[in-house]
Amino acid sequence: MRVFVVARDKKFCEAARNEAAGLASQIWDSREKMVLDVPSGPADEMIDMAGAYAGKTVFISDSGDNTTAGAPGDNTQVLEELLRKGANNALVAGIVDPDALQECVNAGYGNIAKLSLGGKKDNVFCKPIEIEAKVIFLSPDSLMESDRGAAVVETGGVKTVIINSRRSFTTLRDFEEVGLDPLDFGIVVVKLGYLFPELRDIAPVHLMALTSGFCNLDMRSLPFRNVRRPIYPLDPDMVWQPE
Repeated sequence: MRVFVVARDKKFCEAARNEAAGLASQIWDSREKMVLDVPSGPADEMIDMAGAYAGKTVFISDSGDNTTAGAPGDNTQVLEELLRKGANNALVAGIVDPDALQECVNAGYGNIAKLSLGGKKDNVFCKPIEIEAKVIFLSPDSLMESDRGAAVVETGGVKTVIINSRRSFTTLRDFEEVGLDPLDFGIVVVKLGYLFPELRDIAPVHLMALTSGFCNLDMRSLPFRNVRRPIYPLDPDMVWQPE
């Protein structure tokens, strides 16, 4: 973070410097208040926390694979965790995988598809997950060949939307287009850094999963190599004052 104050004339340079130093000090003194505005933590902890809200739909943001910030959208970490924990009535919206989508089309509606799902573009932080899932929705032909093509599959108590290309579920229309109402589920996983207005307005509960991925929000876990130390928040006990 940087602070700039522009002086209109040379005679105001000292005043501008003092204002910049004062503003920088206010920001520095407030650094520990700059936190996420929803409960956050590892994916397994957020899934466990969701269990405390029985009867309510809990939206969990898969923040490390945030497609609105440039992530590929095919990270499987949260899906794998849901399946490992035997989650019931959960939805993952969605995972980008055109090959898996084609396998669903080949299997056909109502049939079982054997899928190697996700982990194609993000093969750094995850790997494909091997599942057998029932195909419970396929986009109409008019959409299937476009970037809106999708399938919904079900394995165990988890439904997953498989999409043709990278996009985000940010509105109710995105869910309606694949025949789903997010409020029908106990857990809804979206690949976002925060809920967009339509979802925020209806979400009874919102949690943030700090997953690893190309948009990892857990800065202290990142392998920085070319930063001047000390630097906050990598060095939380550092001392600093404006120069």
